Amino acid sequence: GTGTGRLVVHLDLDVHVLVAVETDQNVALVLADAAHLYPVMDEQTADFTYCRTETGWAYTAFVIDVFARKIVGWKVASEMTADLVTAAINNAIDNRNRCGVTDLSNLDHSDAGSQYTAIAFGQCLAEAGIAASIGSVGDSYDNALAESVNADYKNELVDNQPRFHGSTELSLGTAEWVAFYNRERPHSYCHDLTHDRAEQLHYDRMRTL
Repeated sequence: GTGTGRLVVHLDLDVHVLVAVETDQNVALVLADAAHLYPVMDEQTADFTYCRTETGWAYTAFVIDVFARKIVGWKVASEMTADLVTAAINNAIDNRNRCGVTDLSNLDHSDAGSQYTAIAFGQCLAEAGIAASIGSVGDSYDNALAESVNADYKNELVDNQPRFHGSTELSLGTAEWVAFYNRERPHSYCHDLTHDRAEQLHYDRMRTL
C-alpha cells in the first residue's frame, strides 16, 4: 500500500476495489472500482427459508444487496407463495426509496424455485426496472450469499431459542434481528464495518465528487 498521512491506500485485487483504511480508527472507505471507477450497487440476491413456530411453519424471505451485503428487504408469511417473495422485493424498493437511494439494483438473482419464476414476481421486477437472474437447478453454491444470510438468521434467531408462537411474533423478532444485522454487526467483507456504515461511506464519498 501507499501511505497517505493517516490513510493507507491499497488495491484489493480479489474484489477489484480500491480501499482506503483509516488505520487508527479501523474505518474503511470504499473509493473506487478498478474497472468501473466507482462500485455500483447493481445486483441483489434473494431467497427464503423455513422457520418452525409453535403454530406451524412460517417462511422468511430476504433481499440482500451484494455491494455491502446489507439486507434491504424482507417479509415473513405463513405461506411460501409468490406473494411472499414479491412482498420482500417491494419492501426492498420501498426501503431504498425512503432512504433516498436512487441507484437501485438492476439485477435480482435467485434460485429456480416456483415462487421466483412466477409471473407475478417477474412483473414486479419488470415494473421496477430490475432484470431477473435465475440460478441453475440443484446448485447449492449458486446463491451462496443469500444462503449464508439465511444460515445466520436461523442460527441466531430461530433455531437456538424458544420457538416463536407464529408468523406475527416471528416477524417482530425478524425486524429486530435485521436492524441488528445491518446497523450493529461488523462484517469482514466490509472491512469490519457494519453493512450500514460501509454503504453510507460509499454515498458520502460519492457526494464529494
